[in-house]
Amino acid sequence: MDPVDAARRLVDERLPNAVGAFLAGSVLTAARTPRSDLDIVVIRADDQPVFRETLRYADWPVELFVQTPTSYERFLTREIAARRSPLLSMISTSVVLVDHDGVAACLQADARRRRAHGPPAVTVVELEDLQDGLSDLLDDLDGTADPNEMSFVAVQVFADTARLALTLAGTWLGGGKMARPPPARQQPQPAHPAHRGPSLGDSR
Repeated sequence: MDPVDAARRLVDERLPNAVGAFLAGSVLTAARTPRSDLDIVVIRADDQPVFRETLRYADWPVELFVQTPTSYERFLTREIAARRSPLLSMISTSVVLVDHDGVAACLQADARRRRAHGPPAVTVVELEDLQDGLSDLLDDLDGTADPNEMSFVAVQVFADTARLALTLAGTWLGGGKMARPPPARQQPQPAHPAHRGPSLGDSR
């Protein structure tokens, strides 16, 4: 089943009281692989429970993130402060599945605005901590002859160098496939152009 159709059907069946729902992730892009899953964010009223669930639906692996407006904002605030927001990235690049009273459209427009604005500025103390940590790792790397230890420290040096470079550039941090996030204004190209969903202008 088409990923957008499968995601929309899942939300309709399991979460009929959703006021907003989004499908995000590599499944929407040319980078999709047989192991890609459906990353679905669902927004329900504040009196509803918040949860995360991993399941299979219509032969698709699914990661379901069910939030309320209050919990959604709480997660965003925490992630943005850390300069790494998977949730912000998911919503701003998603396909809208459900949109009651414009809730999803408003959340997506706000997510795109925040993502384009970039992360909060780094403080002098934070920058010094990053630089000191990297210097310590380089000293450790220079001072070891153990191949296993050298490999471990080298990985840490690479990760911390990337973090420092992204922080200095004022861009969002990422992990895994998002270790080097795309430019803030860059949107993924859907693998299925017919399923772009409701949008605001050019508009999981």
